[in-house]
Amino acid sequence: MGTMQHYRLPEPVAALLRGEEVRPGRVRCACGREHEVAMRRLVNRPGALEELPAVLERLGAGAAWVIADEHTDRAAGERVRSILGRAGIRLTASVLPGDPPPHPNEQALGRLALDIPGRDAAVVAVGSGTITDLARFVASRLEVPLVAVPTAASVDGFTSSVAAMIAGGVRVTYPAAPPAAVVADPEIYAHAPPRLTASGWAELSGKWTALADWALAQALNGEYRCPVAVQMVEEAAAPVRSAWERKEPGGGGSWHAPERVQALMRGLLQVGVAMLMVGNSRPASGAEHHLAHFWEMRDLLEGREPALHGERVGVGTLMVQRLYRALLETGPAAWPSPALPSREQHEARVARYFGRLAGPLLAEQRSWADGPWRLFGRDSEEIARRRAHVVSRWDDAVAAVRPFLAPPEALEAFLRSAGAPASWEELGLASGVVTDSLRAAREVRSRYTVLHLAGELGVL
Repeated sequence: MGTMQHYRLPEPVAALLRGEEVRPGRVRCACGREHEVAMRRLVNRPGALEELPAVLERLGAGAAWVIADEHTDRAAGERVRSILGRAGIRLTASVLPGDPPPHPNEQALGRLALDIPGRDAAVVAVGSGTITDLARFVASRLEVPLVAVPTAASVDGFTSSVAAMIAGGVRVTYPAAPPAAVVADPEIYAHAPPRLTASGWAELSGKWTALADWALAQALNGEYRCPVAVQMVEEAAAPVRSAWERKEPGGGGSWHAPERVQALMRGLLQVGVAMLMVGNSRPASGAEHHLAHFWEMRDLLEGREPALHGERVGVGTLMVQRLYRALLETGPAAWPSPALPSREQHEARVARYFGRLAGPLLAEQRSWADGPWRLFGRDSEEIARRRAHVVSRWDDAVAAVRPFLAPPEALEAFLRSAGAPASWEELGLASGVVTDSLRAAREVRSRYTVLHLAGELGVL
């Protein structure tokens, strides 16, 4: 594993993961900082849906606004409304279309706006990634509690404190309140379509490249990194590591057995709590997510339905693992001299890769703090200083990221055994889009990753 020392979790965090109710607030961590833990309850056991009325009562909610799509409504929404109705809770229901699936964009938000109930209603999100992001956004803006009811173990964002939305075609992360509670019932999510569960395993595989990127950013840039959060993510993603180290085939659908799906959900929720502690998605999102976001944006821009989020993350993880291997095998002696693009050249480059999305993206980039690795607006002396710094820190950086690197062929075998795509062709991507993504995906986030390193070294 990547951490040599075992850290004790702050007790409120440990209690939350045990399924106990906790009081939201700040907790002292072994990393020396205080973290905000804003959730009250995390339930993941059979029969959990029956606890919904009690959860809402503890939140002081006199009513519930249940948000779902047509598929998740059939999976659990109808039952959720029945349970809440029998408990005498006033209900408002919003059921978005299921085919084509909704996206967390202006159109879906506009539809939900037609159903906004009174301010005493908690929002109950019945679904997975998209539904939860939409519900989190509206609950945060209305300043009412959110309860997430996962219908599939497909993503790690159920506990998130941000809403990953699509605004003007660009992936934008908005601050939002995390759910007050997550009520996950394996009697529901363990029976999700196999493709969604496979997407969850692929999502979990991406935690290893995310941790590598976090270690890289600490080694090269001195970025803050919480070892307790790292440990939580390592533990959550341990089944993936075990699979590649032992070359565990997992065939015959064993990755989809109910007990494994429950373990998958437990891991995804633990990753979510780690993100909640740190206050952002850094513990679980790196270059693999940048690639996934780029592919989604390009697909939507060109009128195609994107692959599932986790599917894209899994393929992105494989590509990032291979990129890390290639960089570590070359070393400073093989690095070319980087170019010195001006701001104008940078903006022209973004326009070339992102088309009509370039304007909103460049506007968002202007709010980012410049780091020493920025890819435009530097003179030759500044680049020389940065190159010397990277060279001086290179051995430390290599040592920091190695514990998180997987043999790509073993990771590919894991993805296939779980039923997830393991190549960009299976995602329906054109080779030109894949090439573009390696060069341009770092533009979608300011967070430093191996894509930023490769870009500043000129190796792409």
